[in-house]
Amino acid sequence: MSQRLSVAAALSFLVISSPSVAEPNIDARLAHGPAFTIAESGSQGGASFSIRNRLAEARAIFFEDRRIRDAVTAFYESRSFEPAWLAPNGTWSDRAARVVARLRFARVDGFEPADYERPSFASLGARAADVATADIEVSSALAAYALHAFGGRVDIRRLAPFVYATPPIPDLAGVLARIADTDATAAMLESLHPAHPGFVALRLELERLLATDTQPQSVSRRPIPSGPALRLGMSDMRVPALRERFALTAPETRSDVVDAALIAAVRAFQRAHGLEPTGVVGSATLRALNRDDTRSSGAPADRLAEIIVNMERWRWLPRDLGDLHVWVNVPEYLVRVVQSGRERFVGRTVVGKRETPTPMFSDELEYFVVNPSWTVPPGIARREFFPLLASNPEALARRGIQVIRNGRRTVFRQPPGERNALGRIKFMFPNDHSIYLHDTPARGYFQRQVRAFSNGCVRVDNPLAFAEAVFQREANMTVGRIEGMYGNSERHVRLRHKVPVHLAYFTLMIDEHGESRRLADVYGLDERMRGLLGL
Repeated sequence: MSQRLSVAAALSFLVISSPSVAEPNIDARLAHGPAFTIAESGSQGGASFSIRNRLAEARAIFFEDRRIRDAVTAFYESRSFEPAWLAPNGTWSDRAARVVARLRFARVDGFEPADYERPSFASLGARAADVATADIEVSSALAAYALHAFGGRVDIRRLAPFVYATPPIPDLAGVLARIADTDATAAMLESLHPAHPGFVALRLELERLLATDTQPQSVSRRPIPSGPALRLGMSDMRVPALRERFALTAPETRSDVVDAALIAAVRAFQRAHGLEPTGVVGSATLRALNRDDTRSSGAPADRLAEIIVNMERWRWLPRDLGDLHVWVNVPEYLVRVVQSGRERFVGRTVVGKRETPTPMFSDELEYFVVNPSWTVPPGIARREFFPLLASNPEALARRGIQVIRNGRRTVFRQPPGERNALGRIKFMFPNDHSIYLHDTPARGYFQRQVRAFSNGCVRVDNPLAFAEAVFQREANMTVGRIEGMYGNSERHVRLRHKVPVHLAYFTLMIDEHGESRRLADVYGLDERMRGLLGL
């Protein structure tokens, strides 16, 4: 807890006083932002009317994400469309100034401050419609930040088919209401981020690197403005800037028309940055293009990227991992049983091959099976057992595999026993991916440094010691009792207390002493994530 508080304290100090990271005099410029009058109405009531109208008329201007649009709308409905960020005298409120200043310091969270910048943050107009726009823009920026802080920026569906993590989804309207109605702005913003020690340690390291980054940000080109998505054959004033970006020669005819050469260059850029290679220059591609042109030259880019990528993965996990939980970090080839923050068991694992990766998700251990039989999953049956049945059926018999035919359906089953692929015990957290932890007779793999050999399930080196640590809350569930169940028939034992299980994927960890440990990117996810994050 003290480590987390130190982060909040450091952030509060840096937002106000750090000239090397924060924008010069940002606190003074924002805290005493430009005064304005509400010319059309002369009252805040007129501003609330304008907010209602602006939300109804121009939703597409403010919001790309429907979740943010719905949250901001619900937020203003709950306050009868009254402004949230204006002081009684018509200037920025202190809360608005603190929010905007913090968003401009979002690099320390692993974010891009440009994602939260809004036109009204520089100045406010004098018309009621402008006041309404400014108020909505603070709310929309804050909602976007909260969404990213809770669940990350990566659309997991685009990352890999075996990543099934379900990031927490905040009550965005509630977040806006709480921050708008409290003076503890810094603490509220800090509470949006994970409190897991692994995340906090990474963010402290990111903060340290950014604090030593005294180089000015190098901007090689002006950002390409937003606008309608650009497709083949369209004419747009931004096309010449895109041609310059990709070092393309303008055609002899019209230089402002999107041609096939530009589409091909855009597709190549999208592939390199983890975007869908459509060739269409939409908002996501524009953001990636502009980020690519505004890199800081001070801190090492690769080091920053690996920290941010792993911070992002912490955001996918439940905020409460469970006082007692099972933790498998796939690239580490280890399983841990953790209770009250202390490791009660650490053991070696064998995880999925690159072709059959162990998926990422969280679930709950509900029961275990002693003397398990093994019904071969359909995918493994197609890849391994049907070809073997056609070429050498005796090999199946030697492995104790039974071939069970039920009409046109063929099932492969291995009965309980010492040769069973699941060993003497399997630990079940029922899920849609047919993944579980289990014993194995193939002991030799545990002696290898790289242990990615399974078909996706996690093999545990010392399953009885693991069971003893996991089942500590179960009455009379001892190693001796489990061994007494050994035999030739399956024994199912349901737990009275479910235990959370987290299958995670971290390639960088930083301990409490600030020492880094890098792990091999077993499934090649880091580069893909860097592309999706624009790193």
